[in-house]
Amino acid sequence: MSRHEIFRVLALGLAPAAVAGAGPLPPCSEPVGNCQLPDQLGHGAGALIAAASDANPASGFSARDNVVIDDGGTINSICWTGIYLDFAAQADCGPGAVLDQFTVTYYQNIEGLPPAPGAVVGGPFDLTASLVKEATGNVVPSDFGDIVEFEFSATHPDVVVPAGTCLWIEIRNDTTGSDPACIWLWSTAPSFAEGGIGDALSWQNDIQNDFQNDFDLAFCLNLPLGDPTACDLQIDPGCEGALNPCSQISPDPGCSDQECCTLVCDPLPFCCLLGWDIDCVDVADALCGDCGETGAGNCFAANFTPFCDDQCGAAPCVGCCQLVCAVDPFCCEDPRVGWDGLCAFEAMQLCSCEPGQAPVNDDCENAIAIGLGDTPVDNTCATSSTPNHATCNDGFLNGLGLDIWYSYVAEFTGQLLVSTCGQVNYDTQLAVYEGCDCFALSDPPLACNNEGAVCPPGTSLLIADVVQGTCYLIRLGSGSIKPVGSGTLTLSSTVPPVCDLSPFPPGALPEGEQCGDDTNGGCDSPLPEFTIVQIGDVIHGTAWAVGGQRDTDWFELVLTEATEVSLNLDAEFPFLLGFVETLTPGSGDCADTTGSVVPSETGETCTTGVVTVVLDPGTWWPFVRPLILDGLPCPEGITAGNDYVLSITGIAPCPWDCGDGDGVVGIVDFLALLGEWAMVQTPCDMGLGAAGVGIEEFLDMLGHWGPCP
Repeated sequence: MSRHEIFRVLALGLAPAAVAGAGPLPPCSEPVGNCQLPDQLGHGAGALIAAASDANPASGFSARDNVVIDDGGTINSICWTGIYLDFAAQADCGPGAVLDQFTVTYYQNIEGLPPAPGAVVGGPFDLTASLVKEATGNVVPSDFGDIVEFEFSATHPDVVVPAGTCLWIEIRNDTTGSDPACIWLWSTAPSFAEGGIGDALSWQNDIQNDFQNDFDLAFCLNLPLGDPTACDLQIDPGCEGALNPCSQISPDPGCSDQECCTLVCDPLPFCCLLGWDIDCVDVADALCGDCGETGAGNCFAANFTPFCDDQCGAAPCVGCCQLVCAVDPFCCEDPRVGWDGLCAFEAMQLCSCEPGQAPVNDDCENAIAIGLGDTPVDNTCATSSTPNHATCNDGFLNGLGLDIWYSYVAEFTGQLLVSTCGQVNYDTQLAVYEGCDCFALSDPPLACNNEGAVCPPGTSLLIADVVQGTCYLIRLGSGSIKPVGSGTLTLSSTVPPVCDLSPFPPGALPEGEQCGDDTNGGCDSPLPEFTIVQIGDVIHGTAWAVGGQRDTDWFELVLTEATEVSLNLDAEFPFLLGFVETLTPGSGDCADTTGSVVPSETGETCTTGVVTVVLDPGTWWPFVRPLILDGLPCPEGITAGNDYVLSITGIAPCPWDCGDGDGVVGIVDFLALLGEWAMVQTPCDMGLGAAGVGIEEFLDMLGHWGPCP
């Protein structure tokens, strides 16, 4: 995984974890011009991807973002994006475990540098009654489990704003009473929404303290948004006359390095107007620093600006900054990442080794011969080798990290499984080369893998075709999340089993689409195509995901009466299940779709998903698709299986109203039940007790006499 995909809530002390983008659904029905859309790159000085904004007294965090309403108007609806975390248990709280109590408040803007929220102009509005909540389809795998991303929308009383008004928006969620105890976090928005220091966040972590941060939050309003830099008091500061170094705090504005001063004051004009504070120093370090420079920060501590000062704890470590950045260049190249916790961890590993402590098999020429079975591995004090293989590594390392080498002479002809899958305590990468000549390594290798799709995060698995008697080199590299550690490397002649739903239920109907095709793509197809289904059907289907594209299966269900419909899905792959939403429920009109799947359920590989909802008469579209965008080829490989079984069941919401369907259980229904006595599969046969209408149905009807619930 690439560095820009690292999930960060650094201000709250959450350990980084990796984001797997499944492709988010649109955040709501508002046009893009009304929105600051969610983004998973991470923004601001701390590269945050979400910020706590929870009214739960146990958390006490709130977040606000500023925005300009160019044309003015009336705000009465809002939608936004966020996630839930149980920090005590280090686990996802969703879906369904949180008792949401969202509120929104709008504030005036206090002009100045930096600008700040002022008096309340609307709210706080309780959004509970109108709240709509759904999973976006993004699932975030982390070291403590998967995190489900949600989108929300709600309406509230009118807030009238004149043209050109700058407002601050605060969304909070009191999750008190949730079990487990959850914190709600508001997703950030991408950098192009950031219009300078004024387009910032007021982050309150207790009653007395407010903090400015330089990133946006993800939300949409029912009015077009303007440029938030209009919230700033625009002044051209200039940089002349300052005597203090740019790396030191000063009560005087500006700093002595004119070039660096200009770079800093462009995004942070208050640094050249009010004073050169710690924020100015941090940005100067990010924009103007260098490896080993005094003041760049201790190599063993995160400072969120690029570079370190070659001081490791209390001891000097000359060259440490360059060593870390050779393995992980983002520590010295990207101001959004800076010298973060990963860089500090890498420094602890790389700069604590003395010459001669490298593993015996640190170089290809000293590869250790191994056979089938388990081999203990440890890459402590290992160094990096070449070739780099840009198509194999995790996207930002200059190679396969801190690698160690092994050789294997094939004992059979067939497929060799090479795996650290769930067997090591560090982030691994694997490559296999045909032949054992270290001076003739192929690029790309015979096979390589960063993260095995069926493995715990950070561990690897690959399969290579081998010929008996041929020598192969196995290169065990490391990634960036945790680059050093130990564990077990396994070589095997068998492929690990994956979830297998076969044999499929007797009578299961084929989906009608070959694996690898997308013939029932529904409203996504130029000519809408659906697989027609009805209540009681059991469908055996397949799905695929390769190279950023995936199969979406649309089914069409026509109802002639109100029905409680249940979709029950067992799948060999991670999935999204639900009903395609239309503006007019049950319209069956592709032009009427909202782009969302509501209600919906997500699930991981080899799990079951259930969606149950009461639907009115009309045309409805059950929907199944993989959550992943790659690693699910046809025919199925080792990454996951392609099969799923979807059952569609339904009952009348009021089965006792079986005589006239008038919404009341009464004498007409009672007489109908008597007329169907002992008969099976009739309107009054509720499937209770023995087959056919009998005493169980009779007693059940009496127990529900009167208006239908």
